[in-house]
This record gives sequence, structure tokens and C-alpha cells, in this order.
Amino acid sequence: MQAADLDTRQVVWTHRQRAPTASSVLATAGGVVFAGSVDRRFSAYDAANGTVLWDTPVAASPSSSPITYTAGGAQYVAVAVGGGGAYDSDGQALMAEAAAPAAGVTMMVYQLP
Repeated sequence: MQAADLDTRQVVWTHRQRAPTASSVLATAGGVVFAGSVDRRFSAYDAANGTVLWDTPVAASPSSSPITYTAGGAQYVAVAVGGGGAYDSDGQALMAEAAAPAAGVTMMVYQLP
């Protein structure tokens, strides 16, 4: 994953990882970027420098676009995992060590600090 300055067209940072990205990438006004990967991980990155802020395992490859919303004064990020996304069927071909995906679809929701 790379971040670029659209004014200068220069790469600002690059984050390399073995597992390909499985979800779309969400960049927030609060300076956080969210993405899921084939190795069944959902991660938050610092938009300024690409540092991983947190990373968590999920039941299957994230198969949707992450969203953020507020409720009751708190902010949340949500992503659907599983359900036969593009990488669920091919994940093991891309990464032999990736475990078989869990059946069904799960909505993962995290409250942000």
C-alpha cells in the first residue's frame, strides 16, 4: 500500500506486507487508514507515515469496504468479513499458509479511541 501527495505526485510512504490487500482502503479525515488483507487481518495505519496503529485477526478475509460512523458520541469502524469475497476463494493460492476461511459473513465493529 502506498500513500501519495496528490499535489507533488510523490510517494509519501509505502507499507509492504506479504499478504495482499483484500478490502478496499478507507482514509479518514482523522488521519487513519483502514485496510484488510488476505491473511485475515484488519489493520489501522497512521495516514501521515504508514505506521501500523493496530492490527487484529478476523474470521475470514475482509470482503467489503470499511466504513466509519458515530453513535452515542463514539466513533466506530466496521467491515464485513467472509461471504466469498474475491480473495476468499483464491487466498490459499496466494498464500499457502492462509487457513481456510470461516463459513458465513461476520460484521466486525470496533469502537475507536
